[in-house]
Amino acid sequence: MADTSISVHMTVNSLALRRGGLVNAVMRRANVLAGSGDVGQVWLEVLSPQPSLDSDVEALRKSGHLHPKVNARSVLRLLDPSATNSPRRGGPRPPLPEGHRLVSKPGTLEIMRDGVLQAVERRDAGGRLKYVDHYSSAAVRERRDEFDAYGRLSRLLDFTPTGRLGAERLIGQNGRAFLTMHYANGSPKWTRVYLGDDQVFLAGSVGEVYVAAFARALAGFSRPILFSEFRENLNNLPDLNLDAIVARVPHPNLRRVAVAHSNHHGSPYRRGAPVTRNWLTFLDSTDY
Repeated sequence: MADTSISVHMTVNSLALRRGGLVNAVMRRANVLAGSGDVGQVWLEVLSPQPSLDSDVEALRKSGHLHPKVNARSVLRLLDPSATNSPRRGGPRPPLPEGHRLVSKPGTLEIMRDGVLQAVERRDAGGRLKYVDHYSSAAVRERRDEFDAYGRLSRLLDFTPTGRLGAERLIGQNGRAFLTMHYANGSPKWTRVYLGDDQVFLAGSVGEVYVAAFARALAGFSRPILFSEFRENLNNLPDLNLDAIVARVPHPNLRRVAVAHSNHHGSPYRRGAPVTRNWLTFLDSTDY
């Protein structure tokens, strides 16, 4: 008999058709649970900022890879104070620079002025705007404006003069940045994280931001089950890995499940090799 008070929340870093075995395994498990009707709701909680998430989920449903009853959302976007349940379609977008417009190939529009590249606009096969890259007078990319499936500005990527990613800003439904992540010395890992308009609050760690996001994600559920699907430290999880984050999420009735997808051995990754630090930490902190 179905227990509709139970909700299942499985974690993936990103969600799309062309992803590795972990994502496919999580989707298959979510599909089975949603199809069984044994629980109230099944959610895929996506960790990375993924402006194309809604259109990617739409493609997964159309192709039969994702059950219609499996919900998916971006965890970090739950921190948007201006968010509503019904996404505002469209909305203002940064103006393109003035100049000569040249269609270099299908879906790609280049904007030139006095022989210098100003911006490149890219659309998908369906004509939806994906992003706009802005260039300096030296033809160095300075910023990328990314748009979601509704044509709304979703994320800004700022690049250093050497072309490396320097910061990214998540844009709320009100058009303002609500979360800013900085990169240091060309590293792909997030370092300083600011939460709030105009960078008013510096989070103590990236992991704390995810703990707050999951707390908000689960607040409306009476009996949630939250899965930790991997042990690795990702670029967007440089300080606390997912196990540590899931362990810190506050909820009076939360049940936590750790899933083993990968090899627990370090180099040379075979029987007899040392167990990795994250696996040891997990085992030392778990009652089993």
